Amino acid sequence: MMADLHIKAVQEKYYNSIKYFYHTLPPDKRPEFIKTIAEENIFLASQCVLTGQEDVGLEIQLKKIALDKAQHFSNASQSAHGFLALAEFDCFEDILTLLSQVTTAKRIYSQVFHRILANADQSVFFKFLEICDKLKLPHLVQYAISSYNGAVRVDSVNRQVLKNMFTDFLANTHYGTLRVMLEKFSIADDYLYIMQSDIQTEVNKILNVKKYTAINLAYSIVAAYNAYDVFSKSFFIRKFTGTIGIKGILTAIRMVDEKNVADIQRINKKLADLLSSVDGINNGKENKKSIKLIKIFFKKGGSEYLENNDYQLFLKYQDVIRLNQPNIKEMLGKRERFTFLGTEVAESDNEEFQKIVSDCDINILNSELSQPHEILSAIFLQYFKSKSSLSIELLIGLLFSSFNISFQDISKAMRRYAFTGGVLEIRKYGVYIHCDTFQTTQPLFIPKKSFTVKDAPNLGELRFAHDLKFRIVSIDIRKFTIQIAPISKLSSNMIMV
Repeated sequence: MMADLHIKAVQEKYYNSIKYFYHTLPPDKRPEFIKTIAEENIFLASQCVLTGQEDVGLEIQLKKIALDKAQHFSNASQSAHGFLALAEFDCFEDILTLLSQVTTAKRIYSQVFHRILANADQSVFFKFLEICDKLKLPHLVQYAISSYNGAVRVDSVNRQVLKNMFTDFLANTHYGTLRVMLEKFSIADDYLYIMQSDIQTEVNKILNVKKYTAINLAYSIVAAYNAYDVFSKSFFIRKFTGTIGIKGILTAIRMVDEKNVADIQRINKKLADLLSSVDGINNGKENKKSIKLIKIFFKKGGSEYLENNDYQLFLKYQDVIRLNQPNIKEMLGKRERFTFLGTEVAESDNEEFQKIVSDCDINILNSELSQPHEILSAIFLQYFKSKSSLSIELLIGLLFSSFNISFQDISKAMRRYAFTGGVLEIRKYGVYIHCDTFQTTQPLFIPKKSFTVKDAPNLGELRFAHDLKFRIVSIDIRKFTIQIAPISKLSSNMIMV
């Protein structure tokens, strides 16, 4: 076992065997054994030591190793093991000091928290939550809540811990975080027991702050207790429609009773005020902000609501969008001169490109609600239908230089389409194919590793294939070339062209 210890120390199936083996060793052999484990898994090493005969010197050494590994966040696994080992040794002051350095939200911190708390018990979760709350760093609190997968038991033992935590959340205006915690762990109907209070006192206390997150938290608590006799839905619709922004209106729409005329009128009045705040095609900051809110509202289903409840308001919305739609010709006119692979693009190719853009689905192209990949999908579809003489690589280059888009937008748009091609040549590492749907500057090549056994048990079987289905999966941003892959079955959102 000693020979493979550095490998087995990171495989969970061997953890219990390693702990057992450690306890069977003579005392003079244990330090060497533990140090070997600690190099790979400091958390496992700490568990071995703490379940055996006390060894103060060894514990001090392991704490230093844990502290060193914990602060290297770039290695998420080792950092998480370091934090867990510190928790095993009850070194929560050290954990507090380390986490106080995490002042900004970064993905790596989220990964470390996930590794720490995903399989932790409730006591460790509470400790980390208390530390994060004490540091007044809301992103750490959110990491802890989203990472912990266990249950939260509410009883007389931990009620005070939760009460203190919730009181701090409220004092620090972390209303959204508190609501997420109540809903994720299904303890919203324990809130009054935890806070040792009544529904009216708690809800009124939260509603002292006129913020959407506070109102939403209050509504979640009322809904959990079905206390609409104390705080009606109409009461909350008034609150939600009184907030700044669009979230309150959307929430009010989701909860409104279509038979309650007064509530519907209140929502429509708020929407009318929002639409009226748009001043023609004024490009001022406030005007752009209002237009952005309108776009969000209609993306979230607001268009259907208005069409059913206030058609005149719906028509006004369409006017606002029409006035502020993007001007494609102006966007193309601003295009800088584009050089494709070191050669200036011919004027005839520029004209061909502009014709493809102007001929595509004008409803999508001119919609203020369209996402970049939706506009690009419309352009690609027109390109494929037109049998253009432009190569697809040149089209990609012209799109990239003409619009404020990313290669990810282009890739996302292209992955929507599927094609058929015939095999030209079979090589050791893949196959070359041809496709009549679009032109290319480089031969289309599918690597052998892209084929599954089901697709082609032997590349030789593809020698006479003329209907090989494939799609474009990515773009080489350095050379403006495309990568393709075979497909055996079309997904529901794909289009064969």
